[in-house]
Amino acid sequence: MVSSPFLLHHGEDPDGIIAAALAGAYCERQLKEVPAAYFPLRYDNVTDNLPLIINEAERARPCQIVVADINPTTTVMRDSLLYRLINAVHPAHSNRPKVLWIDHHSGTEKSNDDFQQHGIHVVYDANQCASLLAAKHFALNDDPYFHHLASIAQAHDYAKPGQINEQLSAGNELEKIIALANATSNEDLLRKLIVDLKDGCYFSAEKVPLPFWQEHSSQYDVQKTAALNQLEESIVVEPVGDYQVLFALAPPILSQKPAPRYLKENHDGAADLQVCLFAAPYRNHIIQSKKDSRLDVVGFCQVMGGGGRNNSGGFTLSELITEENYAAQRRMIGEQLRDYLGR
Repeated sequence: MVSSPFLLHHGEDPDGIIAAALAGAYCERQLKEVPAAYFPLRYDNVTDNLPLIINEAERARPCQIVVADINPTTTVMRDSLLYRLINAVHPAHSNRPKVLWIDHHSGTEKSNDDFQQHGIHVVYDANQCASLLAAKHFALNDDPYFHHLASIAQAHDYAKPGQINEQLSAGNELEKIIALANATSNEDLLRKLIVDLKDGCYFSAEKVPLPFWQEHSSQYDVQKTAALNQLEESIVVEPVGDYQVLFALAPPILSQKPAPRYLKENHDGAADLQVCLFAAPYRNHIIQSKKDSRLDVVGFCQVMGGGGRNNSGGFTLSELITEENYAAQRRMIGEQLRDYLGR
């Protein structure tokens, strides 16, 4: 038995969602296969979900597996899972890579040699988001529509504070829908979004979201104001070694980019480092430093089992963060950071 391709992708921002849509278009246009499944992943659930996905792949035997916009942190991939991921692919199509890994995070660059030895074909560039890499690799970039999708992901993933343009605005609208879907654990909505983007059923002729998607964007806007007020009320600036560290606790609706970007745009001068924690049910958290900071944020995140790029990164905690244990979690992270700085 051999099934259509499996698509594994980051499910928390426009880049991961658009990359999945582009991978789906590649499957249908070039492989002549409708994807068997889209698997949106979060960094705080990938350790639990990846073995389940591999179990399903071992039963279905997909003809190829595409992984997009996933940083292979120490908690994401282990050798045994790598072998199982590759071996789950049916050997019928020996002329194509069993696994394609399309990403722009530092963890992928560091894993490149190991991945190649395992038989995973890596498509990587630190300055291009996964969607742009996918569009080029899948020969979709000459299509004006898919080029537009990739440009939205690139603009959104590499946005600077205060920046605004057409592509970034479109990415911000997508982000609202993605955040709403994740906050309500609605993976089916994410999958519908991917398929609609792939099939050209998301934008109107005027390049704005169609009414169905505008409604979901509006639902996000209703919740956003209260969520930002909660975020503001949670902000605490505390000394850690020679650094001033801003801690904040964000409601789930602001995961994963909205809260850190809000802090960057509104509180960048308040501290050397910003630690944006997310309330339950999320367990993945974001750290970002000033542009000229000497602190190795990615290195610290890697010590915490995560990763990142440039001057920001993320890591996952085993314990959920609530208002009741927020102070204790701040102390724990502060101690870990103090130990890291003292090395």
